[in-house]
Amino acid sequence: MNHTRFFRTAVLALGGLLLCACLPKVDPVVPDGPDDPGPETPSGPFFNLLSTSNSSPLPPDFTVVYNRDATGSTFLVRTNIEDWKAVPSASWCTAHKDEQGNLVVLVEDYGDVATHETLPPRTCKVGVEAGDVFKQDIVVVQQSWTFINIYPEPGAVTNPRPVQIPPTGGSRDITILTNAYQWVCSSNADWLKPECIDNATLRITVEPRAASETTSRHATVTVTVKSDEFIFDSFEVVDADAVLEGGSYEYGDSTDWD
Repeated sequence: MNHTRFFRTAVLALGGLLLCACLPKVDPVVPDGPDDPGPETPSGPFFNLLSTSNSSPLPPDFTVVYNRDATGSTFLVRTNIEDWKAVPSASWCTAHKDEQGNLVVLVEDYGDVATHETLPPRTCKVGVEAGDVFKQDIVVVQQSWTFINIYPEPGAVTNPRPVQIPPTGGSRDITILTNAYQWVCSSNADWLKPECIDNATLRITVEPRAASETTSRHATVTVTVKSDEFIFDSFEVVDADAVLEGGSYEYGDSTDWD
């Protein structure tokens, strides 16, 4: 009887060992940690004024430029202050809080559309205040119909001929006449650098031509209204000895007169 019981016990123990060996290995269950709480909400009063394009805080000197028929912009507001306010300094610009609590700035049309009236840019400041927590001005600039005229030669009304720079290089100031708030310049040549000195002056700086380069260089400089890429003007720049090549200037074709 004892032998029978011992045999059964041994068989059960061996079966348990085989069962454990066949079962797949299971990693122990680790309790989930707490959810990511995200950024903490300030315990006291706070106010954040953000850009709608990238949700970044507006810089202290933030300026927004509108064209003649622009409507306005929306700025994101994150705050727990109810009585914040935004006050414009000019009647053509308004500011209010929308249903989501964001700041909306609106502007009126500027300049007569029928006559393409060209006026100087106008400026307004929208003062945003939230108690003692936040105070900042948004500078609002609006342009009328914009234009750009380039005068490569001092005192010249028009100058169809290219600007000439010595092959040895150098700099030259070009007069810009425009009613745009800001303009940008570019060149299609790496040996010529255009630079905005002020809103009425463009400076071009030309590197010396390499001794191994036997042909005259030609480049185009373009000036564009920063807020409107469709308003632009351009002029050509050539090495001074390009005029000796004739061609387009017809120096080789002359008429003898009595």
